[in-house]
Amino acid sequence: MGSNPTPSATSGPRGVALNPSLNELENAAMRLFTEGDLAELTVLRRQWQQCWAHGRRYTGAGFVLRFRVPRECPRLGRLNAELDDVSGEVPGLDEDVHFLLFIRHGRIAQLQGSARSGSWIPPSARCRVHYNLHVGRPGAWKIYDNIGERQLSYVTLALGLEG
Repeated sequence: MGSNPTPSATSGPRGVALNPSLNELENAAMRLFTEGDLAELTVLRRQWQQCWAHGRRYTGAGFVLRFRVPRECPRLGRLNAELDDVSGEVPGLDEDVHFLLFIRHGRIAQLQGSARSGSWIPPSARCRVHYNLHVGRPGAWKIYDNIGERQLSYVTLALGLEG
């Protein structure tokens, strides 16, 4: 079984290194998911920049992307969590695409993107991504679309950093 080399990152918007094994839509979502000054987001950002796409499946209404993170990358302990505060606008779709990032055993594990109505998202889609505002507690969020700045209180709750 051969090993995959760590991708050589290229620079994207705001000077953030992108992962060349991901397409433009996947990189756009991951850039927002890992943006921020929290130490935990810095770890996730490093994982994203050094991982490679381990499996990609297009469902017709979206995609599922699995990641392989190098062993030498730092991880967030044994954390299992999901982040879902990123959405995007894809030209030609009447609704936003919603993204979900799965963190398993302290590593990014999977990225999902889908349109709720089941509209088809082409693999080469360009997307203008944005944050959603979450009000409430995990499992009972009220979500407001398209806010300009990330709500770090949501991230700290979703990652279990606050009680």
